[in-house]
Amino acid sequence: MDFSRKAVFYAFNDVVFFKKTIDEAFFFHAKDLEERDLAFARLLLTTTLRNLGQIDFILSCFLKKKLPKRAEKAQTILRLGTAELLFLKTPAHAALYTSVELMRHVGDEFYTKLVNAVLRKVEKQGEALLEKQDATRLNTPSWLLARWEKAYGKTKAYSIASSLQKQAPLYLSVKQKNRDFLNRLPKESVVLEDNGSLYFPDFKGRISSIPDYEKGIWWVQDKAASLPVLLLEEDLTGKMVADLCAAPGGKTFQLLDKNATVDVFDISEKRLSILKENLTRLHLKVHRIQALDGRKIKGENLYDIVLLDVPCSGTGTIRKNPELLLHLKEKDIFRLQSLQKELLLKAISLLKEGGRLVYSTCSLEKEEAENLLLNHPHLTPLPLPLAYQKYQTTDGFLRTFPDEEMTGFFTGIFTVHKERENKKLKHKPKQCKKEEKGAKR
Repeated sequence: MDFSRKAVFYAFNDVVFFKKTIDEAFFFHAKDLEERDLAFARLLLTTTLRNLGQIDFILSCFLKKKLPKRAEKAQTILRLGTAELLFLKTPAHAALYTSVELMRHVGDEFYTKLVNAVLRKVEKQGEALLEKQDATRLNTPSWLLARWEKAYGKTKAYSIASSLQKQAPLYLSVKQKNRDFLNRLPKESVVLEDNGSLYFPDFKGRISSIPDYEKGIWWVQDKAASLPVLLLEEDLTGKMVADLCAAPGGKTFQLLDKNATVDVFDISEKRLSILKENLTRLHLKVHRIQALDGRKIKGENLYDIVLLDVPCSGTGTIRKNPELLLHLKEKDIFRLQSLQKELLLKAISLLKEGGRLVYSTCSLEKEEAENLLLNHPHLTPLPLPLAYQKYQTTDGFLRTFPDEEMTGFFTGIFTVHKERENKKLKHKPKQCKKEEKGAKR
């Protein structure tokens, strides 16, 4: 039995039917795989999820009728087998043999002939069907593509959606005092970016296999996710900073690397435990760390800077987290708005008069970003440093997109004036008039 494909089978079912994240599913089903097998398993799973609209359309051409619910196992194996044949270019004999063996292994002998017959048709005719498809529209939920077309125009929306079919690059942030690390890495696989990140365009192994992991001189952090802290000055000595919704900790590590005194808050004990492990590996110390809903932090006028990376729909991270194409519904965007507004008010209350707020989100949706901040009575936007104005929006905020080889990210930096008279907002966040239907493929 091929253990990597077995792990993918169970992980895929956890993602599709139980709404697990890829990382959660792999932690349980693939943790014992060798590095090479793990890399293949992750590639097969993410490739299948990214191209699921195309895969399901092709399978529908070779199935006389829709498979019954009791055939869920066969459906999963057909999807994975099609991904291998058409997208990973696995030799046909290997893809067919392992798919049939997997069908037998999961205890459904009845469907082995069907799996074999359908995948043979996919092998012979699938490529021709693939060439005629509009991959971007088949793989992107129609409601999501429509939102991006309205917000950014049809051309940009299509470019964003097309980029989601590609593997996300890996970025590392390196401590300022350890930049000599760059000279010890293979130049053909790493590119130094303008913000000091290291760029791995096609990394497939374990993170711990990268040189100097144990020495604690770098951490994983997308280039776009590093920008909010880079908008602040290089040396934050003497500055009290609150990092709200801090886990998994990339921005915390940046703040500490800039000598700030940091209080860390996150509602998730599990995510904070990962942050703590990385603090130990990186030889960094925070002033305070607490598992707490950010809305319940006690005190006022405590901090010089508050970094608020709000919980969001995560539409800017779909390239890294393709399971969102299945899990996310339009109503989720509006459901999160009240939480984001409450956290924003709490962040403002925690700041000293004249303190600075850095608001960020990995959402492409303006309801979770610009619309919450435009003309806010207590916030004065600060200009972006010259080096980052290439990411500047017409409103003066910072926004990046997945088709720019990084996460889709929004950031605004503000001075807070709490003594101002509370004026009526000119721009109000849009509200959901009715619950929208889920994704259509």
